[in-house]
Amino acid sequence: MQSDLYIPRRQDIDGLRGVAIVMVVLFHAFPATVHGGFAAVSVFFTLAGYFAARSLVRIQAQYTGWRAVYRFLYGRASRLVFPYWLMILVSLCAAYFVSLPIDFKKFSDASLSAAAFISNVFFRRADSYFGPGSFENPYLHTWYISILMQ
Repeated sequence: MQSDLYIPRRQDIDGLRGVAIVMVVLFHAFPATVHGGFAAVSVFFTLAGYFAARSLVRIQAQYTGWRAVYRFLYGRASRLVFPYWLMILVSLCAAYFVSLPIDFKKFSDASLSAAAFISNVFFRRADSYFGPGSFENPYLHTWYISILMQ
């Protein structure tokens, strides 16, 4: 039984998301020859805005005022925060055992910024997004979820 709030899945948007994923993967696999990774990231931001607005409209049909905003933010956080923090904790524990102390210090700084959803600011202040220090950090791509949560 479908409710009045059911919104069917958009296959055209799923296809666009698939193309963007392929562009980003190819860009990272072959950075010297494949271009367009940044355009794909722009597509992801646009789609994230679309899905967030769609979800908020659906929630506002049920709730009004701050309750709608609270339900929206609670729903987003409940899906993302626990697995995200678990990934950070597991990788931090693994890095503790396999890293040199100086490397672990840099890694733990990046872990804290990722856990606080400010890794976009952290990596912007680094030498370069494409620099060797940033490229070796497994938290490099957490900037995207930081922006989504901000």
